[in-house]
This record gives sequence, C-alpha cells and structure tokens, in this order.
Amino acid sequence: MGCAEGRGPACSRWKNVIMTVAFLKRLYSTLPVIAAELGEPVEPWWQEMYEHLPAYPRTNTQVCRQEPLGQPHCYNDTKRCPCKNVTIFTMADNGTDDKGNAEKTMVSAYYSLWPVFPSEHLDADSLGIDGRVASSTTSLASVEPTSLAVIDLPSTIKMSAGRTRSENPWPLSLAEPGAQPVPMIKGLHDWLTWTISSPRPWTPWAPDQHRGNLFPFMTPNYAGGLEEIGVTMLINDMLLLVTGWPRHDPILRLFPVWRYAAGAGSASFRGLRAKGGFVVSAAYNNETDHVSGVEIRSDVGRLCALLSPWPRASGDGAVTVLTASGEKVPVSWRGNDARGAIFEWNTTAGGLYSVAPTPL
Repeated sequence: MGCAEGRGPACSRWKNVIMTVAFLKRLYSTLPVIAAELGEPVEPWWQEMYEHLPAYPRTNTQVCRQEPLGQPHCYNDTKRCPCKNVTIFTMADNGTDDKGNAEKTMVSAYYSLWPVFPSEHLDADSLGIDGRVASSTTSLASVEPTSLAVIDLPSTIKMSAGRTRSENPWPLSLAEPGAQPVPMIKGLHDWLTWTISSPRPWTPWAPDQHRGNLFPFMTPNYAGGLEEIGVTMLINDMLLLVTGWPRHDPILRLFPVWRYAAGAGSASFRGLRAKGGFVVSAAYNNETDHVSGVEIRSDVGRLCALLSPWPRASGDGAVTVLTASGEKVPVSWRGNDARGAIFEWNTTAGGLYSVAPTPL
C-alpha cells in the first residue's frame, strides 16, 4: 500500500483504512473456498482472523436530491429536492482522506468503495449493514453522464445490477442509478481518440502519452492509466455480471445494467468468461425486452446458477436447459431474490448448455 510522501494508506495517521480491511476480508473469506476446491486442509485460524477484522469505517451524512442536468436548481425547496440521512463508507476511522485532510462526502463516495471494487468483498447480493451502506455509497458515487469519470466507477455497476429508477426513485447524485452504457462507451471512444491524436497535452511527469501500441498511459484529464483501462471490464459487467462468490456459488446475471439503461439499445456477446469456470453467450433485443441465444459452457463442472433474465420465468419448470445433444437437464428453482428467480443445475466439465424459458 505504501506511504507516498508520508501521506499514503500505510501512514500512522490512518486507523483501519478501508482498502486494507477490504482486501483482508476478501482474503480470509476466500482462502477456505480455494482450499476446499484444491483438496487442501482449511486452517481454522483463517475464520478467526476474518471474525476479528475491524468493521468498515463509515459515517452518517445528509444528502439532498439534485435536479438532473439542464433543470433549475431547487436549492432550499425541500419538496422538489428532499433531503435524507444516509450512512456511507469512509476512507478511515478518523475521517481523513489519503492526504490527511478532513474527508468530504463526495470524496468519500468516490474513494471509499474498495470493499466493492477492487477487493470484491461486497456486491449486489450482499446483505446486512455492509450491503446497505455499500449501496448508499455507490449511489453517491454515480457521476454526471457527460463526465469521463464514468470509466473509473466499477462499483456502481456491481452494486446497482438490475436496479431501476422505480426502486431508487431519486438517485443521490445527478446520474441514473448505476453507471450507464452509452456515456461509458462514448467516454472510451473519446479517450482512445484523444490517445492517438496529435498534438496531445503534455505534463512533465508523463512525457510519453501512449505506448508504442497506442495504449494510453493517462487520460485527457491527466489521471489514471491502469484505472481507466478497467472500462473494458465495466462494459463486460453491464452485459454479464457474477455475484455471490465466494459466499456461495456464483450467480450469473445477464444484461444486469444494459437492459435498464436509457438509450442503450440492443446488445449481444459471445464467449465472456465468468467466475465459476463458465463461458457465456447471449443476446438482448431492446425492442422486445427479450433475452435469447443463452449458451453456457462449463469448463470445470461446477453447479451453475442463473438469475432468470425472463421476468415471467419463475417457479419449477419455468426454464429449460438442454445439452449440446438436445438432452434435457434437471433444473432446480432456488427461489427468488430481489431481482427475480434463480435457477440452478449440475454441469459436467466441458459441457455446453442452452437455456431458454419453457414455452407456455
């Protein structure tokens, strides 16, 4: 983690800094799962370490609704712009940012989401106080659709999967719930266009604006590099998101953000890899709001769990799974979560499965 200029995360001025706690929680919650899959002994002290880690630092703050871009500001009009108290994550217990300054609400929302990403200890399936706080914090961290910062906010996708405006009637920020596909793809396009343009801005600490293969070192706003490269992963997450692991078997979610985003249009993907050793393909038609062409290859033979992308497909027998030879596979209905029905079936290593709603 380091302590750059005497002010980094490893400095003594911080207590229970959230990124350290997040990675330790992920480490000690994952070790037993990995050991079991490898046939290795599970050390009891791993669970003991996990249970004795400090809670994520958090604080209470008041947030008021803001009108969308282009609309008049409400200021003190509490009817148009109501306020509410929310609990969000902070960088550390003593309420300072990475420079030792008093932490501001929006700064905290942007930079205290390490439990969601990159540690991936929390996600849209997370329950309890940590799940609720993560949801509130990511709602604050949503950004204006015109901002290139959308390429640096994976946490909003991982926590907002399938969330519609009706479920979150007023986002805490100016953006729609969750990061949006259209501005993210436009941001990626503009960023890559800037990368290969000439002349480019120059700063003393980054004289080489791109690699020999035109891979960008930094963005037009002089920030990031590796951080912004993650936009490709974020686009994939809007098409296929996996939640739940290692708390339980991973759950595959198809088009969890894409189908709820204004103006995103139809989409399809082939061969996206997912946690659990699955390779997935699917297509979404925004005119009919229908998902089709769902194929899942199992590389290791794990139990496959799928959140039904068909709203009416719920209950035993509502989904049909076929092998490559056309044989019907027994499917269990696990029940429903907040986003819909979850179905699961046993797979064999190398098996290819097609999934579709059972015809009425």
